[in-house]
This record gives sequence, C-alpha cells and structure tokens, in this order.
Amino acid sequence: MSDGTEKGWGGSRVNSGRKKKAVVASSAPARIQDMGMRLHISPSSSASGFFAPRISQQPRVVSNPVPSTVPVDRSSTVAQLNKDLAALALDHPLDASERIFDESLGDEDGEGDDSENAELAQKETEEAEPKSLSENHQWLKTTLAQIVKDTNGRLKMPRCYKDGQFWVRPRDPVFALKCAAAHGFSPASLYLLPIFVWLPHFLPGRPDSFKCECGASIILNGYNENPIARRVSTLTGPDYFLLTNRYLCPLRRGNDKGCGKSYQGSDPWIIRQLPEFVQRAFSACLSARGALDTGEMDVMKATFAGHFGADPFSKMVRELKVLHHDRLETMYYCAALHFGLRGPQQVPQFSKFDDSLGYAGYAPSRQYFKSMFTAWFSVHRTLIDRVMSSLSATIIKADHTYKTVDHQSCLPGGEPIDAAMYSIVNSDEEVRAYAFTLTQSFPPLREVYERMQLELQRHGHRPTQLLYTDNPRAERKFHESVNASLCENVQHLVLDAFSDLPLVISRETDHG
Repeated sequence: MSDGTEKGWGGSRVNSGRKKKAVVASSAPARIQDMGMRLHISPSSSASGFFAPRISQQPRVVSNPVPSTVPVDRSSTVAQLNKDLAALALDHPLDASERIFDESLGDEDGEGDDSENAELAQKETEEAEPKSLSENHQWLKTTLAQIVKDTNGRLKMPRCYKDGQFWVRPRDPVFALKCAAAHGFSPASLYLLPIFVWLPHFLPGRPDSFKCECGASIILNGYNENPIARRVSTLTGPDYFLLTNRYLCPLRRGNDKGCGKSYQGSDPWIIRQLPEFVQRAFSACLSARGALDTGEMDVMKATFAGHFGADPFSKMVRELKVLHHDRLETMYYCAALHFGLRGPQQVPQFSKFDDSLGYAGYAPSRQYFKSMFTAWFSVHRTLIDRVMSSLSATIIKADHTYKTVDHQSCLPGGEPIDAAMYSIVNSDEEVRAYAFTLTQSFPPLREVYERMQLELQRHGHRPTQLLYTDNPRAERKFHESVNASLCENVQHLVLDAFSDLPLVISRETDHG
C-alpha cells in the first residue's frame, strides 16, 4: 500500500495533474458521476470550462507504486467495460454532451448563459475547498495519516472498513462540547465534517488488478494532497468530504506498456469494475471540483421538474445550511452556560457561517445547480428518450402547448425560436412523444407519428386505435394518413345538418 501523496486531482487522461499552488485548489475528473455513468464534454461545449479536463504538459511521477493483490473474476474484461460504459451511446453521431440547453426554468431574470454559469460555478467550488490553516484541513490530514498507518500496519485496511463503515465521523456535538469544557472550551470541534472514505482496492468484490482503458493493469499511486478530499454538498445537515486514492497506468513496466493515464478512485471507469451493489454505495455526483450528494441531486431533479427553478432551490438550500449553523451555535453557547463559563476569554466566539478558517459554510449557487442539472440531463437524456420510445400508445391524446416555449431562449430582437410544443400523451398520462414546431401546421409532425408507429411495432405494442384531439374534424384526414390503424373497422358517419327538415322538391327541378 502506498503512503505517498499526489498533487492535484487528475482524472482519466494522459499526463494529468498540476503543480502545487500556494492557495489550496484542486482539479477533479472532468465528469459528473451518477450510478457509474460518465459524462463526456466536448471541448467546444459551452460548459467545457466547468467540466472539461485539465491537461498538464509535465510527465506523471509514480509515488511508491505497489500493485494490488486482491482476488478477481478474470472473466471481467476491458471490452466488457467498454460495452457497459457505452450504454449511453447515441444513434446520432453527436455526443451526449453536445445536448446542453438553457435550463433557466422558474428563474426571475431568465439568464441562462451556460458558459458564464460554468465559470461562476467553477470559481465558487474552488473557494469552498478547505484552506490550509482551517480546522477541516487539519482534520483531513490527521484522518489520512491514520488511514495510511492502518492500511500499512496490522489492520491492512482502513479502520472504518474494519468496523463495517464508509464513514469517519467527528464526535457528536454533545460529547465534543463536554470534552471541550474539560480541555479548553472552543467551538473548533463543531466545525469538523464527516469523511466518506472510498478506496476501491479494499472493497468487497474488487478485482485482483484494476484495468486501464488501454487494457494494461493500473497501480496504486498514493493520495491527493491539494486538496486531500473534495467537499460534497448535502441538502440538510452537515456537508461531508469524499476521500479517495489515485491510480496510474505506468508508461513502462517490464513487458507491459501502459498509456500514462491517471485515475481517481471515484472515476466511473474504476467504479464500474466493482460489483453492482458496491457501485450503488457511491453517494456523490461529481463536477470538476465539487460534488452534490445523491440525495440533494434527487430533490433538485424533482423540484426542477415541478417548476421550482435553480434560483429558489439555491435559496432554500442556503437557508437550511444556515439554519444548521445557527443550531450548532446555539448549542455551543448553551453548553457554555451549563458549564459555568463566561466572557470572551473562556468562551471564544463561534465563527460566522462563511468564515473560511472557521465554520467554512458553503451553499451552492444557482449557477452551480444549473450546471449540474444540465450535465446530469445531458448524460441521461438518451436513456429518457429510450424509455419514452418503449411506452405504449394504444390510446393517445395530442395537442399544442405554448407554456414551455415561454422559457426558451429567443433570437436577437426577441424573436422566439419555436411557436409551440406538440406533445402526445398515452392513457397513463405518460409523454409518448413531443416536438417543437415553428407553426401550428401538421405536415411537419408526420415524421413524429411515423417514428412512433415504428417504435410501437418494435416493442410489441398494439398500434394506435384511438386518438383524442381538440379539433377532430379539422385534423382527421392528417391523423388517418399517418396512423392507418385509426381507419381499421371504422365507418365514418355523414351527418346532415338539415335532416330534421321536410324534404321539398322544386317543381322546376322536376320539369327540368
């Protein structure tokens, strides 16, 4: 086991890493991760500044490389990993990351420049990293030193793993305050955040040797140094740190020639080599330097879908985090009164929420939430489209709607891009198909219906038999022309508007 540390974050790329900076900063793998899925961002993408890889011209240096020696299922191959990670491959040649759009739904000002959001989000996550003199940085250093000692010593693994936990937690505030009262009353112990330890080579079902994308075996390459761990934002309660190790595919090692790529233990390529039940224990969605807890990500997705946009969501998260800070502060001063402590000499002031060397509170901005949601949707849009294409459409209802296009960006001069969105919903109120239209005419929708009928056939569903619309008399000919099944066993009734009147035949007509 390596006890060295490696600078920077790096990721799945050649010659990654960067020189140590005076100010604590990091560069994480350029992807968002959720359930082991990878987000590839094109260099031309508007969000590339937030998610794009950072490539260093300096060669990688192996820090005390020691190969892993744990059991593996040899049937797991690199080809199978490529197949698994290609589950998001598009039929269209464009990569999923090209599908980035303005998600400013529900915001008051409607600003939605993705590149600007990405730059602001990247800057704020840098500022949220633990400073070198902060309480949490010292806490991380102590924890990492203990992990290295445990893994190299008698335990042969982190003590938290030996105890059946992923977490290294500070003392509960109640017991921390009791201890502080006996050894010098201070709020420092209340600033410490839990640490989620993710070391893949110690997890159940890990392979004997993790594989690089080039097919060569990768080796351990120490831990991160600046910062030691990344901060993961949560919705309620304290945030936590994600601590992991590094791997390297050496350029030359005997007869095995590697490619020089480095990986984080949190890299999707590494995680996908673990059993599925272990993969699902990974609890964070990663950006370049920060992360969101999966619970917070789930709430964000649900609220965004319900017209609760990034701006009110960001304000709600900040309110909850400040509330947690205030509760700890109240507990601290109540403990001081209980133990009979008075004055600033005996009771140091509890730090403010945003004091970087004290409590160091952090609430993601709306720009960060926007960038994360856009990236998440870019990854999952293909899966969403595939699920939608597999739904039944025996009974459907279709109509134009105009509310959605109100939230779209406009062309210069305020000209809207689309006039309406045409949606098709099945009998279970599931969206079966949709299309943005320039006009309300139906000929451009022919391809939508033809593709839907083909998908129904491929998935073994019955063809459309009944369609509801707000103007059937005007739309009937179009729908019957694109949905031949609507005409099966159907006899049209010709209604005579004057059928109740007596029939009168003109004599002039008879003699004519």
